[in-house]
Amino acid sequence: MGFRTARLTELLPILGDESIYLRWAEIIDHQGQWFISLADGKPPLQAWVLGALRTTLGGDPLLQAHLASVGGGLLSTPGIFAVGKRLAGDLTGLAAAALYAIFPLAIFYDRITFTESFVNLGGVAIVLTSLLAFGGAQRSWVAGIIPGVTLGLGLLTE
Repeated sequence: MGFRTARLTELLPILGDESIYLRWAEIIDHQGQWFISLADGKPPLQAWVLGALRTTLGGDPLLQAHLASVGGGLLSTPGIFAVGKRLAGDLTGLAAAALYAIFPLAIFYDRITFTESFVNLGGVAIVLTSLLAFGGAQRSWVAGIIPGVTLGLGLLTE
């Protein structure tokens, strides 16, 4: 967590796409247009998260957006551990989570307001729910609903 939150708004200037995403959150907050991102051809989940944060919390929108991306990365880390543990044991899960925690590109993209942290979280969630639903001896259509919902949410990210 320290790698991702240290000097969160001071280290990098605001990037072009970040300003677009922050503007969409502002439009959601002030005008209530929850599907504004579709006008640019982007899936709406990140705009919804940023708009909901802006509507409920107020304060610095750039810091909120960066913290939302950090949250996506932080949720990905235990998911990666769970996938590694499920596939090859505790040591593999710990190694995979540790490598993700120090991977420079993951640290960079989890600090800025791009959709990559949400895409990573969606991919990890899809793999984990699929392993849990279809990896056991008992399979049912009810267990297949959870990976389907996760896949649907993942498609709303990018």
